[in-house]
Amino acid sequence: MKFTINVPPRTKKNHGQIITLPTGKPIMVASKQYREFESECIKDLKKQKAIPKVPIDCPVNLECKFYKEKDYK
Repeated sequence: MKFTINVPPRTKKNHGQIITLPTGKPIMVASKQYREFESECIKDLKKQKAIPKVPIDCPVNLECKFYKEKDYK
């Protein structure tokens, strides 16, 4: 299986937000930009029909290559 996600990458780490749950417990959530990145990736994968119909339930080797935004265009 091989596919390319045509969305500029966003990091998950640097701009998280702390929110407080109704129970009063604070948790860290991903930034708005990262959540939008995830959403765009899923849309792109669905458009390419790259999401398997059944879950992958065996060991896999995964290689991901990310390119800086200036190199993306």
